[in-house]
Amino acid sequence: MGSRISGSFGAPVAGDFGDDYIFNYYNLALAAKYYVLSREFGRGLYVRGSAGFGQLTTKRFDEEANFYRHQYALGTSLMGGIGYTVPLKGFSLGLETEFESASRSGTVDGLGDTTFRSGQVGVNVVVGF
Repeated sequence: MGSRISGSFGAPVAGDFGDDYIFNYYNLALAAKYYVLSREFGRGLYVRGSAGFGQLTTKRFDEEANFYRHQYALGTSLMGGIGYTVPLKGFSLGLETEFESASRSGTVDGLGDTTFRSGQVGVNVVVGF
């Protein structure tokens, strides 16, 4: 049992049509990890589940119109993962894949206040100490 924070934070990127794009995301969650075969923390195959809270922000600056189109939302997410951990001297190294499903409420240009669902699949390298 524990907590987990994950995020993706980006600096503005210049697009092909004279616009800039910014994307920020974070999630803070309570998590549980269970080592299926070894039943020893930090060794072998595991499954992980998390429930958390996070935010998502995207902005696209349209230089021609001198206007930011944005999406900002807060909400909850559920995550599940499966991975494998190898214990090393003084730390452990793991590789996992995870799926996240989130429901967020926020404001989107052109739509106003809205609620929407999103998800992602990822691969993580996990260093434990």
